[in-house]
This record gives sequence, C-alpha cells and structure tokens, in this order.
Amino acid sequence: MKNVKPLLFFIGILVFAALACGPNIPDVPEGAVETVQSAGEQAGIAAQTAVALATQEGAAALETIEATGADLGAFGDKFKNIQTDANGNFSTTITDAELNEAIQHSQETSGTPENSVLQDPVIAFTGGNIVLTDNVTSPIAAQLTVVFQPSVVNGVLQFEVISATLGSIQVPAAVLSTAEGILNATLGQAINTIPSDLTLQSVVVGEGTMTISGTKN
Repeated sequence: MKNVKPLLFFIGILVFAALACGPNIPDVPEGAVETVQSAGEQAGIAAQTAVALATQEGAAALETIEATGADLGAFGDKFKNIQTDANGNFSTTITDAELNEAIQHSQETSGTPENSVLQDPVIAFTGGNIVLTDNVTSPIAAQLTVVFQPSVVNGVLQFEVISATLGSIQVPAAVLSTAEGILNATLGQAINTIPSDLTLQSVVVGEGTMTISGTKN
C-alpha cells in the first residue's frame, strides 16, 4: 500500500498534461470560410449577369424584328392570293419546310441582328404544335427548344408557349419573346396578308404540315 499514493500522483500529472495540450484539431486558416462564401456569391452574381445580358440582347433583337418586318417572298404570296370555293370557304396547307425557307429568306434579305441569341432557328410542325429549336451560345451554350400551340381567337392566329427548355436554366423571358417574334414576323405576317374580306376560323397542325381554314365575311 505504500506505492499507491506516488502512483496516483503520477497518473494525475499525465491527465493534467493531456488536458493542457487539448485535442489535436487542425487550425482553420483565418478568412477561409469568408473566402468560400465570397466565391459562392460571385458565382451566383455571374449567373445572374449572364441571364440579364441574354434578356437585354433578346429584347433588342425583338425590337429589330418588329421594326424591320420580313420579306417572305413566295411564302407570303401564298396567303395573299388565297381563293374561296363556291361556298365562300377557303383552306390552305403549308409545310414546315416552306416556313423554314421563308425564315431563311427573311434573314438573308433583312439580316439577322448581331446581338440576337437566335441565329439559326428551325421550325417543325409536329404533335399538333409548332416546335422551334436553335443552338444558342448565350446565356449558356445549349439547345433551345420552344413549343408553341397555335389557335385562332376572333379571326387572329395566336401562339401560346406551352414549354421551353434551355439546358439546365430557366429560359429568359426575352428569349421566349424573340422566338415568338420570329413566328409573328414570318408566319403571322404572312397570314395577315389574307384578303380583308376573309376571316380565319381554324388552324390544324399535322406532321410536317399546318392547315388554316376560314370563310368569306
């Protein structure tokens, strides 16, 4: 029993030394947390800036499209020269190939705005809808796909966006407006050349074709 107290005293010294040294936790460099937070904030700001620039570019391109109009060539003449049958009704069918040719002709004659995010749009008539696709580089490099559903309201052809995709981001509103502006400046403008004594009543989209019908006032 004589050696118990010295042994306890020695153990106590070891425990005290361990507590004084503390757990072996590496130090975090001062400012490291702030640096990570700052990097995240900068990335978010960069993404917002890219979308904002695309929105500005899309708005400017839309204004140019609406201001200059489009030279549609034979495509426009097809609607301008519509004739009615013996009952005063009319119907005409166009193909998506004809519309794409009209868009290309319009771009060649009127020019595509340099700041337009849509440089080479392609239209497809399918599934009862009008599908516009284009490979864009702003705000990100990805394929843009916009699906429109056409309808006739009070004799006017309208296009409703039912879906739109652009990579992993939300499609900026101005980009959608530019896509719709392309349709309005080509297909919409052509249909507006239908003689004023005729009224558009319906539109039907098939596979590769679109048929509009109406009657004489």
